[in-house]
Order: sequence, then C-alpha cells, then structure tokens
Amino acid sequence: MHRPSDYGPDQVPLESNDPFLDHLKALCHGEQSKNQSIESLVAAAERVGFLETNQDAKSFEALPIDASADRYTATDLKVLKEVGEYQLGKRIGKGGSSQVFEALRKDSKRRFAVKVYTLVGIDSVDRLDVEREALIRLKHPNVVELSDFGKTKDGIYYLVMPLVEGVWIDQFVRKNTIDTRGVARLFANVADGLQHIHDRGILHRDLKPSNILVTPEGIPVITDFGLAKRIRSASDDSRTLTSITATGTILGTLGYIAPEQIDSDDDNTDQTIDIYGIGATLFSVLTGEKPTEDKNLLKAIRESKTRSTVFPPELKHKIPRDLRSICLKCLEVSSGDRYQSMDSLKKDLLAFSIGSPVSFSKPSLLNRGIRCIQEYPLTLGLASALVLALVMLLGSFLFF
Repeated sequence: MHRPSDYGPDQVPLESNDPFLDHLKALCHGEQSKNQSIESLVAAAERVGFLETNQDAKSFEALPIDASADRYTATDLKVLKEVGEYQLGKRIGKGGSSQVFEALRKDSKRRFAVKVYTLVGIDSVDRLDVEREALIRLKHPNVVELSDFGKTKDGIYYLVMPLVEGVWIDQFVRKNTIDTRGVARLFANVADGLQHIHDRGILHRDLKPSNILVTPEGIPVITDFGLAKRIRSASDDSRTLTSITATGTILGTLGYIAPEQIDSDDDNTDQTIDIYGIGATLFSVLTGEKPTEDKNLLKAIRESKTRSTVFPPELKHKIPRDLRSICLKCLEVSSGDRYQSMDSLKKDLLAFSIGSPVSFSKPSLLNRGIRCIQEYPLTLGLASALVLALVMLLGSFLFF
C-alpha cells in the first residue's frame, strides 16, 4: 500500500511556452536541475484514457488538475489532520509521490488506509488516476479494494482503502514458521488474486514482499497499485494506455522486476512481468534474498537482463526440487520461458502443496548445464583443472 522508492526522470530539455510549464519552473526558484526535471516530466507525461468499469462499480469523473498546486512536503503533511470524511492518524507508509495514513471515517469510526498524494505536476495526478481506475475494477479477497477517493478544498488528492491488518508476506512466513507446502498454498492465493487483476486488463508491475500483506488469519492481500498499467490490446492506441513513464526511468524495485521492465519502451510488456514479480517474491520468501543482488547497481541491472537465477547451494536440501523449479520457471530471463498465466502457476503451486507432480518438464540439458556451472563454479573449476592436468599428463606420456 506504499512505495518506498522514488525514481527520478532523465533530464531531457524541453522548449515550451506553456504557461503551466512556466509556472512549475517558477516554483523551482531558478534551480537548473529542478527545471530540467520538470521539463522532462512534462515531456514524458501522457494523458490517459479511462478503463471501462463494471456496471456495478462506483462511477467517477476525472479529477481536475489544479495548475496552481504547489508541492506538499512531508513537513506540510505532518500537520494534516483530515481529508474529506476521514480523520488521519499515524503515517504507515511513504513513497516518492504519496504517503499513507491510518484513518477513521467520522460517521462510522471504521478504520481505513488513506493514501495522500504529494503533487509535483501533471504526472502525479495521472498516476493517481491510473491507480484509482485500476482499483475500481477489482473485487477479490486477495486484492485490496478502493473505498473512496477525492480532493480536498486545499487541492490535496487522496484514495481510501480498507486498512489491512497484516504483515509483509516474508515476515508472516518467518514469524509463523510456515513450511514449504504452506508457502506454496499462500502463493497460490496470491496467484489467484493476480489472475483476477489480469482478467480485468491490468498489470500490477510492483510485486514484492512489502506489497503483499498477510492477515492474522493467513489471507494474503495484494496492495499498492501505484505502478499499475493497462494490458495493451491490438485495438489500443497511445492515448488509451494507462501508463505514465519517463524515458530512462526504472519503474519498480530492482531485484523484483522483470528484465524487460528495466529498459522497455513500456508497450511490449505483458502479464509475464507479474509472473516474474511473484516468482521473485517467492524466491525472497524462500531464501531471504533477492534474485538479483543490488549492492552494485550496474552489475545488478546487467545480471537481471542476462543471468539465470539460481538457489544458494546451502539451501537446496531445505527447499524441495519441485518448488525450486516452479520459482525458477517464473524467473526465466526470457518471458516466453516463464509461466504464461497466473492460473498455470497456481495449479503447479497447489499440486506441490498436496504432493502431486507439477506440470512442466525438466529443463533442457544445456540449461541444466548452465545452472550447474552457476551454482557450483568452484567445484566444476577444480574438476576441469584436474581433467586438463590428466590430459596433459597422458599427452606427455604418449609423446615421449
């Protein structure tokens, strides 16, 4: 329900006489770097169309853009006591463009999570519209719902969702010492929720442990649709894509996003990016590590795009082979080698959870060889050296 990361745009100059752009630049007080960021954001921002809503869904109109709105800083929001019908309590999340507060609805005293947007121009409002349009279509026990939305008289935009009483999925597994079959059942429910999302033409694009909360009853709930986009169809044109992307920007959390998300033009991604995301989250839950280490950013990006994921050798005896194989199938570098739907992933997770065979065949001999080299480089290196030494010894014996 919150985003811990903020990703800045490339600084691409834009020449414009737009008064709105001039106003935004004036707010930068002459600071060149901020001017360039504003120019790039406006250049990259793309007004979006509306997703068709279900007949029983709450209807809505586009929130008007307030060109005079300045940026609401964290300090400003600390003194914010209410929005609409909601009294705000403690802050429970913070992202680059929003903050999340516990809240009580005044007329019922029911508890909610209110996501308040800190605005810095048109693209933030667009992102709010995208997230709102995604949430309004969703109704599933494993997906957070939209309860309300609006804009205060001071120009502050907000979304309201039921407060999910739970912890991150990795914390839940550790705290409750869930075994591998229990983990598989948990992720089968997550996959079911994601299939519901995909069936309604939406990609989540930011799956990670902190965006899947598990209630005390063991029900996982997918949250935070701040990076959601519509799955492109053949009939879509550029104005109907619900995706706000600055050129050169990595959307999502490195280590959990699919390789094609890193430098994609954003038009060619499909549901397999969420397959990668759930697989990366499963890998993290099973191992305590991300599939890609990100201490060195450039190295992490390069490995994400080229190197197959492998499990730490010391954990192999603790994690059954079929569950490892399910996870690694989600994490294939090529999207065509992954599961092609959440339903197929869910079926294999449920099959594993009851001890039945999973659906996919063993990887090719070449792929198994590559994974073997990656997992046991030292052992194979020593073996290769020994073989080479024996060949040289035999050759010298025959020569002399």
